Amino acid sequence: MAGIYFLLENHPIDYDGAEYVKIGKTELLVEERIAGLQTGNPRPLFQINFLTCTYNQLSREEVKAHNHFRAYRVAHNTEWFKNIPLDMIEEYVKRSNDTLNFKSANSIKIARLNFDGEFITGEDQYPIKPKCYFYPERDAGTMREVGPKIIFRTKEWPTYGKHMILPQSTALNRVFISNKKSDEDREERKYYDKIKTQYRRNDYVDKNATNRLEL
Repeated sequence: MAGIYFLLENHPIDYDGAEYVKIGKTELLVEERIAGLQTGNPRPLFQINFLTCTYNQLSREEVKAHNHFRAYRVAHNTEWFKNIPLDMIEEYVKRSNDTLNFKSANSIKIARLNFDGEFITGEDQYPIKPKCYFYPERDAGTMREVGPKIIFRTKEWPTYGKHMILPQSTALNRVFISNKKSDEDREERKYYDKIKTQYRRNDYVDKNATNRLEL
């Protein structure tokens, strides 16, 4: 579930009377994100709040949260904050949720899949991630973010006249792919490049052998 998480350090080992909160964005379940962060932090982390938003809103909402609590920021360009009153976080999340829900309810067109596998979009793009064409159980991989817009991975593939990567592009014969499919394609290219290289080497050796025999 995409959103902005608020994590609190529980009883820091070097406790100095301060409460440290990490504010960041995630496309994963919060539990998965905590597990990833916990490996680099000896202090137990647990979730104290969560702001649900669309994937297209992630970066914008993260910046807004960081700016809102900037007076409590530990240092510039860090996601750690110190001694934020927990009721202030609760009020911020509630107000932000109300704003996002109102915006969503009043959008004329919200992105959704139609029966042709196309995305119809309005103000908010991708409330859910597009799915991989080859592995429908997997989300499309993220290539990069351009401002608030997320660019997902695609590859050339016959679509028989259907637009399969709307609203990202109106291009035909391209489909969304997951990171898994992207990795598989990369390994396949490396394999065939290796075969081509070996073939050229063998061909070179054969030609040299032929030339020596002729001499």
